[in-house]
Amino acid sequence: MANCRRSSKVEGHVLRLTFPLRWISIPAMTQRERCGSENRAALGEDAVVARSRMMTRGRKPTSLMDHTNETAILMRDRERTMPTVDWSIKGPHFANCNCDYGCPCQFVALPTDGTCRAVAGWRIEEGHFGDLRLDGLNSVSLYSWPGAVHQGNGTMQVIVDERADAAQREALVAILQGEHADEGATMLSIYRAMCTTVLEPLFAPIEIAIDVEGRTARLRVPDTVETDLEPLKNPVTGAAHRARIDLPNGLEFRQAEVASGRSKVLGGLAMEFTDSHAHLAEGRLTSGGLQG
Repeated sequence: MANCRRSSKVEGHVLRLTFPLRWISIPAMTQRERCGSENRAALGEDAVVARSRMMTRGRKPTSLMDHTNETAILMRDRERTMPTVDWSIKGPHFANCNCDYGCPCQFVALPTDGTCRAVAGWRIEEGHFGDLRLDGLNSVSLYSWPGAVHQGNGTMQVIVDERADAAQREALVAILQGEHADEGATMLSIYRAMCTTVLEPLFAPIEIAIDVEGRTARLRVPDTVETDLEPLKNPVTGAAHRARIDLPNGLEFRQAEVASGRSKVLGGLAMEFTDSHAHLAEGRLTSGGLQG
């Protein structure tokens, strides 16, 4: 497995894989009253994106007002920022992270053990990058942050279906690394901004099966990734238990089925967790944001 690294100029907060971003701008005192403290406010996605933007400008946010003002600036900038390439990927995907079931980060809380590690699998039923078709290809995203959302220094790596030709490989790497998208419109671009290290992409056979309704998934990348998802189970009766997460303003999904997952990753982003949070969802992710 390739271990070549390259550094990003962006440092600062990290973002959990499944955070729902909300582009809002409210008075500082109102947000202080809602969140109770600057530390709690710093965990919100608005603050994460704002801090990323400020770090690229060479200045660290020092107050809640900084976060709020930067969010307003980002809202205006979004209206002026257009993707250089129109792209879209549609189909089911899943994510398995190291948090307890439900994932506290979905509810603006700290990750279960204070760290963030995740595997995400994408089955692209329909997709394009400009005029280039991406139908039928699979891909994987790996993420790891050593601390909580606000502690930064993330590492990521993407794995692209070896069946993709050279142009498709380049396109999928660009999409998964958050390129060619409206600023802040996709979780992929935010994850990339929150990672200071990006491992070289891998091109390998990807076996992936996703059943959103059945809350099951299976992912295999030889000698690299193994992930299995199954329905939550009632601890008393053993019967399958169904739960969903509904995020009306989510950037990764609007509604997801919750499952139990186990993953093992070898190589530059080695990680392993069992009986941990997972979710599955259908949707169309585009250069302009989530649709449907």
